[in-house]
This record gives sequence, C-alpha cells and structure tokens, in this order.
Amino acid sequence: MHRNDTLDIAKGLGMLFVVLGHMSWSFAFRATYSFHMPLFFLIAGWLLSEKLSPRDYLNRRFRSLMPAYLFTAVCMILLSAVVNTVSGKSGQIPAGMLRVFIRALYGSGLTLNPSLFGIGQIGAIWFLLAMLESTAFVRWLISICRKTAVQVVAVLIIFVISCVTARWIWLPGSIQAGGTASLFVYLGWYARTQEKSGKIRLDMPVQYLALALGTAAWIAAFLLNKGLMVCSASFPFPLVTIPLAILISCGVISLSSLLSRFSLVRHTVGFLGQHSLIVLSFHLMELDYCPWYLLYKAMESGGVSILVQHLTVFVMKILLCSMLTLIALRIPFLRRVFRIAQSSPGSAH
Repeated sequence: MHRNDTLDIAKGLGMLFVVLGHMSWSFAFRATYSFHMPLFFLIAGWLLSEKLSPRDYLNRRFRSLMPAYLFTAVCMILLSAVVNTVSGKSGQIPAGMLRVFIRALYGSGLTLNPSLFGIGQIGAIWFLLAMLESTAFVRWLISICRKTAVQVVAVLIIFVISCVTARWIWLPGSIQAGGTASLFVYLGWYARTQEKSGKIRLDMPVQYLALALGTAAWIAAFLLNKGLMVCSASFPFPLVTIPLAILISCGVISLSSLLSRFSLVRHTVGFLGQHSLIVLSFHLMELDYCPWYLLYKAMESGGVSILVQHLTVFVMKILLCSMLTLIALRIPFLRRVFRIAQSSPGSAH
C-alpha cells in the first residue's frame, strides 16, 4: 500500500506552522494558532481505523506514540545536564534533570493554568498524550454507540468538561487537551464515514471551493486574533473560532491535494508530514536548548531587519530538524522507537 500523499503534505504543512507558531513573533501566532493543532486531530480522525477492537486499538496507539514520548523526554533530561554543564552551572545538574523528569511525568503542554503541585510544562510532546487519549476515546465511543446524535452529545460533554475544568486546575497527562481534541478527531472520523457513503464529494470543484473558503476563514481568524490553544484547552469565542479552524484545516488539506501533483513538494513537505513524530521530537529539543538568541543578536547587530531575522531562524530550524530526522532514519534503534519499519505506508491508524 502506498502513502496518502495529500495527508502527508497536510501534516508537513502543519509541522511548518508548529515550528512557526513557537517563535516569539506576533505574526506567527496569529497565522498559526487559529488552526494548526485542530488540523492534526482532524487528520487523525479521518485515518481512525475500526478494524481493531477498542482495546487492541489502544494498545497499538500506545506502542506507536509513547516510545516517542519517552525518547524525547529522556533526551530533554540529558540535554538539561549538557546545557547546565556548558553554562558553568554544574551544581544545578541534578535539580535540573529532576525538574525535567517530573515535568515529563506530568505531561503538561502549557502552564497557562495552575497544575497540581505547581509542576511546569514539558512542551510540545503534550501532543502525543492528547493524540493517544482523543483517538482512543473516539474509537471506544463509536464502538459502544452507533447513534450519531448520542456520539455528538458525548463528544460535546467531554469537550465542555475539559474546557471548564482547565480554567481551575490543569490535570496530569494533558487529559483536558485530549478531551478537547476529541471533538476534532470525531469530526474527522465522521467526515470519513460520509465520504465513504458518497455523501461528501472530494472532486476538483469541491477542493477549489474548500481552498477558497479556507483562505477566507484564515484571513478572518488572523484579523480576529483569537487563537485556539488545544494544549491548554483554551477556546475563546468557540462558536466562531472552532468553525474557522475546521474551514482552514479543510482548506489546507485541499491545498495539499493540489500540491501532491508536484514531486518536489511530496519529497520535502511530504517528508516532514510522513515523519512528523520525529520532527516534533527534534523540534522540542532545539526549541528549548538551541541558543537561537545568539543568532538573533548577531543579525540585529548587523542591521538585519526583524522580518529577515525571523525568516532566517525559521528556515534554519526547519533545516536542522530535517537533517536530524534524516540521520535518525538511518539508526535502527530510532526507527524502532518511532515505529518506522512497522508502519504500513497507506494504512489508517
């Protein structure tokens, strides 16, 4: 079976926006946080497989996501020791490593809300926990209930509970992020069922329409400037921002379908999407431990405009993560960690 080039490219574009959104740049936030995380969860729902029992599905997802989480957490712990050593703070190595270890156990993506015991964030790999929780929940839900109305009510209840409780306390395992992500996973799965039944057409006119609507929605979301933060279960103006996120995501997928005709796009952007777990892992490491501020300072002293500074750092981040991913793909141990050899190229997950 061959891979779905459209979805690989869509995830690759999503990864570009993930890296962009984590930069200290107001434009990047406005351009990114209106849709980039819902995009990944919608795709996950589209690919959700019903061939396995809910228990077997959970086991499969756990084995595909948690080794990547563990590997990234271990690397973060070791890198904290390296950074403290290089910066002449060797006395802080044990405390620093313990702090990262505890954060990895807690699994918080963003500490906008108070967490139990005041534990800080581990960063971008919260996504792996939320992906495991949301896809497992939706798979369980559709196995015990076939009535769409009941499914929708259940997903909405979980969504609301997750958003409301997140305002008071942030629970371990990014479970509230997973609860809100379930909405997008379910919508992706439901869209796939409608496509299979012929109720949704994906021909060329529909793709152009989706791209046009997605572009208009992105402009509206950019002007509104109310980003969705799945990592903290924060959804301002949900009756507006959630539909915009869905429209933009559909536009990105339609754009990806059009771009899939080009080999260069399939082998570059599609590569990032195909190996998005590895790219995400290395992105978190460079985000937390690469001294990009030194490059910013050097360019600023050289009179480089702030726009060029941001674009230069962005390109270098992408190149670094891509090169590290290429290296990782040649290491058998890392291929096993990220389950490269065991993944079926076109299969649902």
